[in-house]
Amino acid sequence: MIHRDKKFPNQGQNRIFLNCESLESREVLSSTVPIASPMESVSVAPVEISGPLISGPSSSGPTNGTPSGWSTWSNSGLGSIYSTNPESSSGLNFVSTGISSSAARAWIKTTTSADVAVSAQINVNSLIPVGIIVRGSNLNTNTPTYYSATMTRGLDIEIQKTLDGVTSTLAILHSKPYITSTFITLGLSVQGDQLSVSIQSPTTQLWLDHSGSWQSTQQTAIQVNDNSITTAGEVGLLRQNLYAGSVLINQFSEQNLTSSPSTTNNNLQPNIPQKIPYIRIAQLAYGSTPLDSASQQLLRSKVDLVIPNTSLLNQISSISPTTPSLIYVNFSNLYGSLLASWVQYATSHGIDPESAFYHVSKPTAWTGSSPSSIPVSWFWNVQLGPSNLSTNGRFTYLSEAAHNGTKSVIGGINQSLYIGYVEPFAQINFQIQTPASGNWQGVLEYATKVNSSGQPTDWSTLTTVSDSTSNFRKNGSIQFNPPANWQMSTISGSTSPLYYIRLRTTQGSSANAPVVTSILASDYAGANGKSQGTIPVYDYAADTNHTGYLNNTQYAQAVAAGQTARFAYQSRLFYPYYGQMRFVVNPASQGYQQWAIQYAKQLLQQNPKAAGLFVDNSAGNLPTNGASVVESVANYTSNYANLLAKINQAIAPNWLIANTAGSYTTGNQVVKNIPGSFQEFALRPLSASWAQFLDTASFVAQQQSSRTPAPYLVLDSLPTGGSPTDSRTQLATLAYYYLLGNPKTTFLMFYGGYSPSTSWTQHWSNAVNYNVGQPQGNYTLLTTGKDPANTKLTYNVYERNYTNALVLYKPLSYQLGVGTGTTANNTATTIKLDGWYRPVNADGTLGAQTNTISLRNGEGAILAKVNN
Repeated sequence: MIHRDKKFPNQGQNRIFLNCESLESREVLSSTVPIASPMESVSVAPVEISGPLISGPSSSGPTNGTPSGWSTWSNSGLGSIYSTNPESSSGLNFVSTGISSSAARAWIKTTTSADVAVSAQINVNSLIPVGIIVRGSNLNTNTPTYYSATMTRGLDIEIQKTLDGVTSTLAILHSKPYITSTFITLGLSVQGDQLSVSIQSPTTQLWLDHSGSWQSTQQTAIQVNDNSITTAGEVGLLRQNLYAGSVLINQFSEQNLTSSPSTTNNNLQPNIPQKIPYIRIAQLAYGSTPLDSASQQLLRSKVDLVIPNTSLLNQISSISPTTPSLIYVNFSNLYGSLLASWVQYATSHGIDPESAFYHVSKPTAWTGSSPSSIPVSWFWNVQLGPSNLSTNGRFTYLSEAAHNGTKSVIGGINQSLYIGYVEPFAQINFQIQTPASGNWQGVLEYATKVNSSGQPTDWSTLTTVSDSTSNFRKNGSIQFNPPANWQMSTISGSTSPLYYIRLRTTQGSSANAPVVTSILASDYAGANGKSQGTIPVYDYAADTNHTGYLNNTQYAQAVAAGQTARFAYQSRLFYPYYGQMRFVVNPASQGYQQWAIQYAKQLLQQNPKAAGLFVDNSAGNLPTNGASVVESVANYTSNYANLLAKINQAIAPNWLIANTAGSYTTGNQVVKNIPGSFQEFALRPLSASWAQFLDTASFVAQQQSSRTPAPYLVLDSLPTGGSPTDSRTQLATLAYYYLLGNPKTTFLMFYGGYSPSTSWTQHWSNAVNYNVGQPQGNYTLLTTGKDPANTKLTYNVYERNYTNALVLYKPLSYQLGVGTGTTANNTATTIKLDGWYRPVNADGTLGAQTNTISLRNGEGAILAKVNN
């Protein structure tokens, strides 16, 4: 992939247990409760309802009964589900009555789609399981089949499958705080093998999330996968035989999801002006790319699309105002300012920050690094500055010194050492070269209030659990429990809000202040300065107060169980091979989707010269690298594709393309509802065998035919086996592209990801200047034979006819089970042509007329027709 150089109490996890075959076998997992729950703040629960819950049949008319088009069933005459407004056209209301042994069902007679969403408002005033049914069959018998979601006071929500009358639990979720005697909307949707449950309070408009906490944004409470029931069936209501009493059910509704509209308009394709009628060219322009005079000329006359650093947007726009620029962003993994933005957004919107990530369920080895990866033990901002921030005093940047062994003086009176991290933390490790001396004293404080600019205005004394530094007289660690009222804030040296602890000097001069050589957080990933380690597991059972943090007593219990993450965030999965502090995103998170949309819109507002976004790491294949995680990973591809489709729709008239390199299959699924994709290193003309060429050709054809109009596709190239400035490499690259490309919808990029910061003179061939005309059909196999350098291998030569030229390309020879050939001179074969042609040279000139051509493995030719 292309690399760029560069609120805590709600931490929690999925509390759903899956695939339990009986009630007795269930192991209930704890749920997460915010310290200041949004539900508590609006006094939703408990809510007592006065007066009768139901009214019996009226003697004045038929106000109760079975609605037209519905059927009912009960296991005895002592229980039933009947409607209180059977003739209503605006939403049916029901009552379920019965004794403890009563079971009942009511359903629409007409079979609905297999993919359907059903919802109803249920008064959670009892322990009677009442809920909704989808994909039902044989509902009027003792051996029905259906999926169901039920709810009781508490809330306790359960999703089940019933096969021929035998019921088993798929998942269960508990709400915190306790909810009773109020209407709650229960929704169950099923699409393919994915079942999703949503829970909302009509009173507060809050949604229950997967951890059992209430959020202000739409959430999916439970999501599981099961393929036991796949066919269309009936939808309706059910009551399970457990307790006696009555339950009100209001506003039953159902929606066919099969015919629901796409999240975006596939016919809305951005218009990209084309400068060369027979080919489109795309270029990268990262931070240090020099837009020299040659590059500027290419931009004006040849290049149709640029993916630049934001610092170059104004210059590109001034040179070629109609050439669209797409700026970099990443939504499949979070790191750096993206991570800080998400944590701040989640905290300020009452969303559990952990809802956006996958978390390991067992200790997981990791390896890798990248330019944007930083060790988990590095604090994000360390500054020495004035204690009174309103004075605008001088700050000294110490972030690098805090981890590289450079000496740093902590400071004297009226100065503070500010230590910031993107997450709440509980430990600071000091390596002290010169101990504090004389009367020097300091106090640790944390930010409790910020102003409208996000700057801290109030600080409180931090209560420590232990301090082995003896007030900075020796090396050691300071440990503390993260305060519940700790606020993210911004100070000099960082534009991202962070959690800050400051060491404020209360007496003594800088001459007596300690000198430190390192200030580090916990190395929870076990890197120890290397690019490998182990991600620890978080013990939710030990987290009895559901804070996402384990105090010393809880932590001792967790360690005894072999689970060594102190915070829930410390068990997040790293994106494969990119290293620490780059976390895999769970795209099913509704809160994360809302943040991503807002972030994309704000990024484009801040960069008005950009036409849209280039979204990296978007192959759509599950990026867990086989790790065992707590959350469900089912439907990752569709969830990620849906995320990008929503973003693309939200940023209109701006648009995006996705870097789908890494998987042809899932990448094609991602691009179906967005304008286009970028396939990094797709064309490898001097290292691809003919089998690999055919794979690439198949991918291009599939993606281009995935919808109408065809999506845009940028085909990047890689000069492995040659050089960007080598004539053979350039001609082979161009020939390879001409065999597969569409003059209107595909783009060639010369070696973009290979060297993204170099001059465009390293990413161009003047052979493009020869007008090959329009393709006269698809590529075909021209000839095949035994490789003269190795007769165990077969070579293939492919051709494509253009109006003004014949294009040939000979990939590396190959034989399954034997191997791949070389590009050596002795692999050359001579081909008799069907007429006279002039070879196009890499500099754009034409060679002498010929009716034969000699091609080595990994070589291409563009042959100008003599009669044109």
